[in-house]
Amino acid sequence: TYRVDDFSNPDSGWPVGYQSDNVYTEYLASEYHVTHSGSGGGFRYFNNWQSADYWLEVDVRQARDNDSHHGLVFGQDTDAAAFDFYYFAINSHTNRYHLTRWAANPDDVKTLVSGSSDAIKSGTALNHLEVECVGSQIKLWINGIQVAQVDDSMFVGNRLVGLSTSVWTDEVYFDNFALCTYAQ
Repeated sequence: TYRVDDFSNPDSGWPVGYQSDNVYTEYLASEYHVTHSGSGGGFRYFNNWQSADYWLEVDVRQARDNDSHHGLVFGQDTDAAAFDFYYFAINSHTNRYHLTRWAANPDDVKTLVSGSSDAIKSGTALNHLEVECVGSQIKLWINGIQVAQVDDSMFVGNRLVGLSTSVWTDEVYFDNFALCTYAQ
């Protein structure tokens, strides 16, 4: 099954309005727009799509060239408030990426892979992120170039996928969020 959200329909299920005192989300010009106006934690956004084995992708760009990270969240417990997920993010200011496993138990929090890549387009340029999860195998691409492959079985099975931004994010635009579910 292949589903795509180009954010042209404001009823497609993403949260809108204030997510906290200083994070505002909206559909804007056929993109999903996130504005941070101060400090706070990282934020995750879901439209309730979920799968066990899948290909996930999104286009993302910053409004200004600043030192922040943003990207895809996946492997999220079906309770979107739970703190168990993977976060694949890029920083287009430093040309760095990371895949971090976040968990309610601090002993389980771990950066699984990180590095720099010429595949990341700098500044405010549009970047295309892709993740493939099959069982415990996780593969990561940036702009069509595979940057990493890891094996981690902490968050497998039918789980939520979505978007995420960091505390340092100023303004980020997401577009063309797609999920290809593999036959079970």
